[in-house]
Amino acid sequence: MANGKIGDNILGYFTEKNYGNDFEFKDVDCQWLKDQGCTHEIAVGGAPHHYHYRGAKLLKTVVYVLVDENENGAVWEKWNIKNRVNFDSITTHKKEISNFYN
Repeated sequence: MANGKIGDNILGYFTEKNYGNDFEFKDVDCQWLKDQGCTHEIAVGGAPHHYHYRGAKLLKTVVYVLVDENENGAVWEKWNIKNRVNFDSITTHKKEISNFYN
């Protein structure tokens, strides 16, 4: 999966360890995702201005990504992550996002 760009709603980003892809994350907007236990949404790619998101349980060094649903409920995929950055202000956001894309 390649990263997508969330835009102004971005809370931070992280790097997935196995393949080195960067992903941005934001708060969960969808009640169904919240009901499944998701804490964030991750941008996973798509055409410009048409981004795709996955629900996720984002922790410090691992993220559990909601990939499917079956008769037993949510199906999660575990990703090891590194370089998690949380934006704590607009200034930090602008500086970090500039570094992220350069």
